[in-house]
Amino acid sequence: LKQLMGGAMRQSGVVAAAGLYALDNNVERLAEDHANAKQLAERLSGVPGIRVENHAGSTNMVFFHWESPSLPIDKFLSQCQTRGVRFSHAGENRIRAVTHLDIRANDIETTHQVIKEIASS
Repeated sequence: LKQLMGGAMRQSGVVAAAGLYALDNNVERLAEDHANAKQLAERLSGVPGIRVENHAGSTNMVFFHWESPSLPIDKFLSQCQTRGVRFSHAGENRIRAVTHLDIRANDIETTHQVIKEIASS
């Protein structure tokens, strides 16, 4: 009965407030997120064992596939996280990287270096 009366959505105002704040204060900087995602996709394209699914540009998400037969994806993700780089596991060998307010251009280079090191080991 509570859900029928809307009680389950009482927190929606908090989520809406965050969205409104982002629209009022961060829309201009989305271009930076998109540029970082594009740079990441370009860098990852040159790494053996990586197949980039999208080359970004109009989004802050890069999807790529880990295709190394010698290192399972869970070990790859674990090694990345140990080195300070976190991704989302988005499918069998599919990974999602998201650039956002806390990611800068130098973080893209660090991410590229971490993945290159893991891929070459």
